[in-house]
Amino acid sequence: MLRHLMAEPELVEIMSHRCYGGTLYRFEHISPVLGYCSMKLSAFVPSGPPTKFPGVIWLSGMTCTDESFAQRGGGLAMAERLKLILIMPDTSPRGEGVPDEDGFDVGVGASYYVNATTDKYRKHYRMLDYLTQDFVLLGGNCDSEAFTS
Repeated sequence: MLRHLMAEPELVEIMSHRCYGGTLYRFEHISPVLGYCSMKLSAFVPSGPPTKFPGVIWLSGMTCTDESFAQRGGGLAMAERLKLILIMPDTSPRGEGVPDEDGFDVGVGASYYVNATTDKYRKHYRMLDYLTQDFVLLGGNCDSEAFTS
């Protein structure tokens, strides 16, 4: 699976399909950094023999999910052509117990990649820590075998 990119916890593959010659995966995991809420991420792996490909973590903008760029961004075809692994984490914590607001610019889906400091949000909204502690970057190289079971 994606063990080489995640320190803990284990990822569960919830979907995969072929597109543009490569494979788009979708994973779910529980994030201790974000108050043990369930998080999702998508990853595109280009075609080719198992090898190391350069990797890019794509951080989507406000109101997006891990699927937004894969569905609308047009980057998967280019990633296949350039032989890049694209990792697309969700933009914010979601689910029961995660505080939300009526506006689109605060709460669920508001993708500020920083850590919240107010009491209401500090348990779940630690997106900087999520990206720097839950993800272990491999010096720009991603092992494509890490995406297979």
